[in-house]
Amino acid sequence: MNARDLEDEHDYIQTLFPIPETSMIVGRSAPIIDEEVFKAFRSRPELQSRLKDAFNRILWFYGLVLEKDIEGDHVVS
Repeated sequence: MNARDLEDEHDYIQTLFPIPETSMIVGRSAPIIDEEVFKAFRSRPELQSRLKDAFNRILWFYGLVLEKDIEGDHVVS
């Protein structure tokens, strides 16, 4: 999604980063993660990479960047 699409969508957070519960805001239209999906993300590097891409996209949307500090830890700035 580009920035305009993200701005127009109100459920993009739940779509990019689903949780194991039904969304109180979006309701049943938002995806829900179950144990099978958790296991897939733990074991499949391509899913981890796509999740990182989604995280970087949302940081970009909010004008933030993921960087490493002096100790090598990731920080958002």
